[in-house]
Amino acid sequence: MSDESDEKVIDFKEKFSISDLLNRAKKSPDGEARPEEEPEPEAGGVPPLDELTALPMPGDPYEPHSRLTTRPHSMLALVFKGIGFKCLSYGNLESIDFEPAKEEGGSPALLLFFAGLCPVIVKLEGPGLRPLGMPLKQHRIEWLREHPTGKVAEAGRGMVIRRITVTAVGR
Repeated sequence: MSDESDEKVIDFKEKFSISDLLNRAKKSPDGEARPEEEPEPEAGGVPPLDELTALPMPGDPYEPHSRLTTRPHSMLALVFKGIGFKCLSYGNLESIDFEPAKEEGGSPALLLFFAGLCPVIVKLEGPGLRPLGMPLKQHRIEWLREHPTGKVAEAGRGMVIRRITVTAVGR
């Protein structure tokens, strides 16, 4: 170390404590206390409350899923008819299977297998669900919503989740 500056970083001949070092770091070079700064949020941390997506409520216009996001989510919320919902960890999502309609006029289904302490299979039934596979795989959907009536009269409506069934495995 060169002696070009008069400021000593640590003088090993003096006794010091960690709290002394922290207090010294809080002061500016001219000896005045620095203002307290708010810590920066961690990258990938929880976004502010006004940026969080609320679950749809009864009476809200029907959408089968949340908007696709650019960052992955940690949990997937399944919103049932009425006000019930269930959240599952995306970290336990082990596989996604597409099951074509078994009978003429029947609905195709997506099967989501969640491993973990209480493994479950989530069955989503309805027309137009195949495109959900990729964003679910990438954890980019925050919630899936069951249609309030389960009956969709409009032909060609597109994606509709008529029924969500959650079945515990091995019980």
